[in-house]
Amino acid sequence: MASQIREAKASDVDEIVRVTNEAFLADAYFKKEEFHLRTNVGFVEGVIEKNDEHEKFLVCDDPNEGGKLLGSVLVSVHKSIGHFGMVSVTNSARNRGVGGSLIFAAEAFCQGHGATVLEMPVIHSREDLIPWYKKKGYEQFDDVPFEAPEIVLDGVQVRMLMFRKKLE
Repeated sequence: MASQIREAKASDVDEIVRVTNEAFLADAYFKKEEFHLRTNVGFVEGVIEKNDEHEKFLVCDDPNEGGKLLGSVLVSVHKSIGHFGMVSVTNSARNRGVGGSLIFAAEAFCQGHGATVLEMPVIHSREDLIPWYKKKGYEQFDDVPFEAPEIVLDGVQVRMLMFRKKLE
């Protein structure tokens, strides 16, 4: 795969929103309809415009396809703990190593900003993702209620499995 990972810039906002919302439709089954979209232009613009050295969107694009955005991830570091989330890969780029490249870049970003541990949440029902993260060295350390119960359909139970990896 001839792709590259870089920090997102303002011109990437619309594509980050599109790719993220497409990828997170897998989680729509438990959400009220008005919450099916995972993110919006205002949020992504806010992160990019804030230009905080400890919180960034990283994007993967394909220079052989005119810089087409293939995926993105939101990373942040607070003290010695790194976090990543909103890992998103376009449907056309799945199973091409884009997700792995984004995770590797998130780990490098966090380590480069002083993190010794990286943490991330996974919806309990994403059985396709859990073994994938475990193969990458992440271990589950907690099981907590979903952080925004107001967006969950009545009667649906949603938990967040918290994963952690020591950075070396």
